[in-house]
Amino acid sequence: RKPYLVHSLWAVGLGVAGMGLATDWMQLSLCRMIIGLGVASLTTASTLTVADSSTPLSRARTFSPLMGAFAAGMAIGPAIGGMLCDTWGIQNTFFAVSSSYCVASIWNHFGVNETKRHGELWEKKT
Repeated sequence: RKPYLVHSLWAVGLGVAGMGLATDWMQLSLCRMIIGLGVASLTTASTLTVADSSTPLSRARTFSPLMGAFAAGMAIGPAIGGMLCDTWGIQNTFFAVSSSYCVASIWNHFGVNETKRHGELWEKKT
């Protein structure tokens, strides 16, 4: 699960940087597709990581912060991006957002432990 977290963050970061460099609609669409794939992978990997870190009794309490963070990011992110665009310009905003994803990827690489148990595809019911 950890490699998916790291690589999906890199994919989103590179896609956002590509949007800052895009010169036509086709390049912008390709970068947006890369971002979409990265976000889908990130959502799946983070959900699985949290599920691995919880028990059936604590699962709701464990998932609440994750879902809250996703919702807050969807609500607050565009507002912050708009303020950054007004201050720095659109291209520099894309580069700043890209950098934050790349830093998050590095942090996940070194700061997050692997949660998947080797050799197990599914949780064993006893």
